[in-house]
Amino acid sequence: MFDLIVQVLVFGVFVAAIYSLQALGFNIVVGAMRILNLAHAEFVVLGAYISYWAWVFFGFNPIQSIPLSALLGVITGLVSYDFLIKRLVYSADVALVATFALSLVLKEGMKIFWTANYRGIPWTLGSISFNGITVPITYIYTLIGSLVLILAVYIIMYKTYFGKACRAVAFDRETAAICGVNVERILRYGFAFSSCLAFVSGNLLTVYISSGINPYMGQVIMVKCLIIVTLGGLGNPWGALIGGLTIGMLEQIIPVVLMNYVPNIEPFMFTPFIYSLIFILILLLKPEGILGGGVQ
Repeated sequence: MFDLIVQVLVFGVFVAAIYSLQALGFNIVVGAMRILNLAHAEFVVLGAYISYWAWVFFGFNPIQSIPLSALLGVITGLVSYDFLIKRLVYSADVALVATFALSLVLKEGMKIFWTANYRGIPWTLGSISFNGITVPITYIYTLIGSLVLILAVYIIMYKTYFGKACRAVAFDRETAAICGVNVERILRYGFAFSSCLAFVSGNLLTVYISSGINPYMGQVIMVKCLIIVTLGGLGNPWGALIGGLTIGMLEQIIPVVLMNYVPNIEPFMFTPFIYSLIFILILLLKPEGILGGGVQ
């Protein structure tokens, strides 16, 4: 039983790292622009497809294709901002509807070009076993990649001019402009940075989704992103990490508990229900999130 618990926790950390990366990108837009980008999940799915096609055409594994995903993520973010978000950034309600429409366009576009069939990447490197605990080597590489990227996000957001300016704009847009920050430029690059993180997290997600990817998986991703950032605190980057860790762990622990203590039940069907219920309880008891909203 102890070995099972440890293995579940290990897989929970792996999933949590990817979820946190997704939520970090989503939270940047929430904090700096004060809008919910409902197309964020489709950006994640696009990143997953880039990883798949890089594997098919060039033989790149999901780690090797990270630079390609990051570059295309930045380009997609810049184009989306210039042609859509820029005109709506000061109207949160209209921007919400516009990003929802963008998500539908991207979703149906992926279905038209790549069909709704599931596509997976058969990347295997064996596994490592220690005291009854088995972990695929691909998971280890992906976890290391995720943690390095999360560290890079921290350095960018807290040690560079762009990051400090982005947090200043999120805290008080008007005061930041008075102090000489080019708010329009920061919003543009901030959206591109968010898109980049979405693409890269989708790239890494292909390792975890053994059943393969499809154009409609963004629906579940969007719900999880909303739960994660709300749990941790809207606009709070540290909250995204806490929320991602919470959901990642619950997603691994709940099925094991149900299988061992609740007979005749399909555990994976009840997992979203249970962590969504926990999410509702936290909203009722602590609506500002675990760490509170706002910029840190």
